Amino acid sequence: MPEHGMKEHLLPFLPYVEKGSIHPLESPYQPITTLSKPIHLDTLRSWLHICDAHHSCYAADVSPRVSWLIDVTRGCIISKNELPSCVKYVALSYVWGASRSTPWFTCLTKDTRDHLCQRGSLDRVVLPRTITDAIKLCKNLEICHLWVDRLCIVQDDESEKQQQLKVMAKIYEEAYFTLVAAQSHDAYGPLSSRRLISDLSPLSRFSSWVQTSFKVPALPWSNPHIHSVGDQAESGPNPTPGREPSSHHDVMTLQSVDLLRTVWFSRGWTFQEYLFSKRTVYFHNNTVNWECLTVSLHENQPCRDRIRINSFDGSYNAMGCICPKPTPSSSWMSCLNEVPIPPLTSMRSHMPLENWPNFRRYCRLVAIFTPRFFTYPEDVHDAFSGASQHWASVFPGGLVTGLPASVFDSALLWQPYSPMEPRVPSHKCKAGDAVFPSWSWMSYRGNVQSESWEPGFDVTLDHGLSPGWYVTKTIDRWEFSDTLEGERQAIPSTSDFDTASGWHSTHRWYEHDSIPGEKFYRPIPLALQSPEKTPALATRSRFLHTTSYVISWVPHTTTYHAFAGNCAILLLPYPDDKSSDSVQFAGILRLNTSVADIRDGIPAEVDLIELSSGYVSLYVGMRSQESGSQEPETDLMKHRLADVFDEWSLPQWKQPGGYDKVYEFYNVMWVKWLDEGKTVAERMAIGRVEKTAWEHMKMGKKRREVTLA
Repeated sequence: MPEHGMKEHLLPFLPYVEKGSIHPLESPYQPITTLSKPIHLDTLRSWLHICDAHHSCYAADVSPRVSWLIDVTRGCIISKNELPSCVKYVALSYVWGASRSTPWFTCLTKDTRDHLCQRGSLDRVVLPRTITDAIKLCKNLEICHLWVDRLCIVQDDESEKQQQLKVMAKIYEEAYFTLVAAQSHDAYGPLSSRRLISDLSPLSRFSSWVQTSFKVPALPWSNPHIHSVGDQAESGPNPTPGREPSSHHDVMTLQSVDLLRTVWFSRGWTFQEYLFSKRTVYFHNNTVNWECLTVSLHENQPCRDRIRINSFDGSYNAMGCICPKPTPSSSWMSCLNEVPIPPLTSMRSHMPLENWPNFRRYCRLVAIFTPRFFTYPEDVHDAFSGASQHWASVFPGGLVTGLPASVFDSALLWQPYSPMEPRVPSHKCKAGDAVFPSWSWMSYRGNVQSESWEPGFDVTLDHGLSPGWYVTKTIDRWEFSDTLEGERQAIPSTSDFDTASGWHSTHRWYEHDSIPGEKFYRPIPLALQSPEKTPALATRSRFLHTTSYVISWVPHTTTYHAFAGNCAILLLPYPDDKSSDSVQFAGILRLNTSVADIRDGIPAEVDLIELSSGYVSLYVGMRSQESGSQEPETDLMKHRLADVFDEWSLPQWKQPGGYDKVYEFYNVMWVKWLDEGKTVAERMAIGRVEKTAWEHMKMGKKRREVTLA
């Protein structure tokens, strides 16, 4: 869907679009011309009633992981010791914004804790408008408990704060539903600029909703005040001029586009809140929408005459959706295995702990997370902690500052799709506290190229696509440490893990009893999920240590545009080739900057360290001729990995003879030394050098110790 501005394989991470109804609109698409039309809370009640009765999205018998909750009937906070073993609560997802640093807005602290536990205390303190509206909504829906981070985590108790951050994913996953306040750009604003009224009418109202649709006023990040606080905000222009929706799915697509433009969706902290929530009520753009694991609905969408939502076998249900009913054994985001993803047949599921390390899905998660903003950039680790804890438990060896240990050689090869900004610690961060190593994607904000991690994807049969890019380990040992001189821990390699237990060969692939439905090219290491085994942790380390070859290289004086994205490509000519007209290709570096920014700053020499070796098949496919016969396609720009291998688009590239050949190379990192002894360095860029050229240059050299900072 081009209106999202995202590649197809990322669409399942977007709200609404994979679960919208295919039924046509009952009447022409009409925009809202006034904000006087109220939002009926019976709409929300009906959504909850139908999902409770006919879906399996919410598990009511789960013991909550929260430390505190707001009791909306008593008007105070209560501790987990006062809660029953199973409690129903709503979790609020919102943007703190300027309210984070506003002293007169109340937070839960060690000093305010006793007061806020008193009945009626929340009526006597100053709270942001978003939170007070959320409390009122829960009262009207007769849901007694609300979780809001500001009032349910002791903000100056670092121990409790870290404990709650570790279970943040579960807090949202186990909520009765998540209330998303995306209408405003900070917590000062209301849930909606339209009035919310409670009709308390019977469920029959659900079949007689106003059967008209509405325009979706855009909310550009450059002008967040377009949704002003209060009841005077006005609708914006039609965001898709010349295109009117013809189905409820079209309406939900427009709603998705609008939600992607909100400040809420751009913030780093809301990432895992959105990702892990099983049922969500979204307030944005002066409307309200619903999304659960089964369907997505907009407020003006009428129900069919029969509310029979009991056929979830992939056929059309009463809502006109083609989504299967989720089951506890469903692997999360299972739709991501489909290439390409067909419309309306997959769903964004929740994240139960998987028992195998799906690096493809992890990379696509990272691609969604890295563009997000933080008021305090050092919060990036905490904001990703829910996802980190999950993936650390299924990747053998865990994560090392966002890089899975079991595929570490592939994980080091991440590339920017377009220039990325380094995340710089804020003024509140104490010197030495920030963890921003140059070798981890977590230290940058922008668009990471998830396809650059494809060597780690080659374990599964992917709908007929054979593995095209392989990485071979050439470094014996990687170690990590928190400080430069601190204790080092080895990163385990694939050979350190058990890949024999439970695997059996079937025809041309392997299968494992604990991973039904998946086919693998080879056995892979699995994290043991036995009760006595403590899952590996997601470490936050600053330094990497290894011994490798270090080669100095003179780059060409001309830079090139990347085939995909906006990065500059630095050409590495063949050693001793000084000519400018007929440069012999040896390798490239994909820089984290644009051609315009690097034009006057091409270094006279770059130091490269060897990371691994690799090769890729140059087979593109077959093409039809006018005669009807087929012949091999030789245009590498049509190769499915052309976006990654920038060298194929360069005029100096010489393709090996034969369409079925392979391109062999070494993966290298350009480093900048930080000490006089040239032992400590930071990552500058990742690239490749043709095999014969690299082996020629390292002939007679010895490996040396290198520390990446």
